[in-house]
This record gives sequence, structure tokens and C-alpha cells, in this order.
Amino acid sequence: SLSRLLHQECWTKIGEVKHEQLPQVVMAKNFDKAWDTYMDAYNACNPQDFLDELQTELDKRLEQAAKFK
Repeated sequence: SLSRLLHQECWTKIGEVKHEQLPQVVMAKNFDKAWDTYMDAYNACNPQDFLDELQTELDKRLEQAAKFK
């Protein structure tokens, strides 16, 4: 589905940002500047939309599982 494809794309982008930016953060002479650069790139991936969708799916599955108690 389109939603699943968009989530996969978001997850991939977040992974790429982490792999590209976090080593630079760790080795940076100016940690705060490097961290801000990382967070800007991370937030550009719209992670909250992705996390909200994951939470919705988790809530749905927990509700379904509760029926079997």
C-alpha cells in the first residue's frame, strides 16, 4: 500500500541520516553544532508522522490481543 511504502521510505531516510550524521557527531570538535546538524537532518525526515503511525498500529494490535485474554 502507499502508506506502507511511505513508511518504508521514511524509515530508510532516518537510517541513512543516522549512519551519515552520527559518526560525525561523535568525532566533532563542536558537538553542539554537529548535533544540531544531525537533528535538522533527522527532523527533515518527519519522524513524528512515522512514529504516530507506528503507535496507531501498536494500539490496534494491543486492542486485538486483549480480546484473547
